[in-house]
Amino acid sequence: MVESLPQIAVLFALPTDRAMFDEVARGEVLQDYRSLLLRGSSAEATWLHRYTRVAAAAQELIAVAGDLGASIWTRATLGMVREASAASDVVIVVGHWKGWTVAESDLCADGEDVIGRLADAGLGDMIDVDGRGDSRRVWHALNAAIENGEMLRRTFPDIAATVEHPSLVAALGRDALDDLLQDQVTRGNRVELCDGLHTPAAFEAALAPGFQGDLDLATCSSVVLATFIGRRRGNAVKIVHTIDLVDPLTCLIAITAALRRMAAYGGPYSRARLDVEAQLIEIKKELRLEHRP
Repeated sequence: MVESLPQIAVLFALPTDRAMFDEVARGEVLQDYRSLLLRGSSAEATWLHRYTRVAAAAQELIAVAGDLGASIWTRATLGMVREASAASDVVIVVGHWKGWTVAESDLCADGEDVIGRLADAGLGDMIDVDGRGDSRRVWHALNAAIENGEMLRRTFPDIAATVEHPSLVAALGRDALDDLLQDQVTRGNRVELCDGLHTPAAFEAALAPGFQGDLDLATCSSVVLATFIGRRRGNAVKIVHTIDLVDPLTCLIAITAALRRMAAYGGPYSRARLDVEAQLIEIKKELRLEHRP
C-alpha cells in the first residue's frame, strides 16, 4: 500500500442501511429521492428486489474507506459538506440530483393555471389546445419543451445559441420554466441532502474557501452542479461528475474500486476514479459485442 494517502471524506445522502431506507420510504427524509427509489412499488419489494444490494455496496465502501483512514458521514447535510471539505483533500458526495425533468408531483397548480402563467409570458402556445385543463398533458408538454430546447430558445435565445450540450440546454430550460411558474412548481436543478434540496450556488458556497482537492459528485447526473462549481472555483477543484443518470449500485462499486486503486498505486483520487470508469466502459463494450446476434 502507498505510504501517504490524502485525507478522504465520504458523505452519504442516500440510504446505507435498512433503517435509513425505511425512513426514506416513509417520507421522513430525502422526499424527492423517495419517488425515484420506490417507483410505485412497496418498500419491502424495493428493498428485497433491489436496494439490499445497494446497501451492501454502501457498507463495503464504508469499510474500505474506513481502512484508509477516511472520515465517513452518513445522513449528510450541507453543514457536513462544509466541515468535510475544510479537513479533507478528497470529498466524495453520494447523493441525489433533482434534475431538469418536471415530475408530476412538482406541479403545484392545475393545468389551466399553469397555461395562464405561460400565456402571460407569451408561451401559451407551448401547450396543445387539446391538453387544456388536463394536468397530465400539461406536464408532458412542459417536459417535451424543456428536453427539445424550445423552452430555452423561447425564453433566452441568446443563451440558447451558445449552449450545445443537451443536458445543459435542458437544465437551463428548467430554470427558465421555474422562474416563470414561481409558486406553481417545485424547482428542479437541486442537490438533495438529508437537510433538503439545495441550489448549486448553496452547495458551492458550502465548500470550504480553501478546498483545492478532488470532489466526486458520485451518483447524481451532476454536470450542471459541476459546471457551476467549475466556473466559481476554476481549476482549483478537480471534479468527477456524470452527464447521464447513474445506477447507485455500480457507482458505489466504482468508488470502492477507485479507493483501492489509489491505495495500491498512488496518484490522485480523480485519476484512479477515471481509470476505473474507463475500465467499466470497456467491459460494457465487450458485453455488448458478446450479445450481438
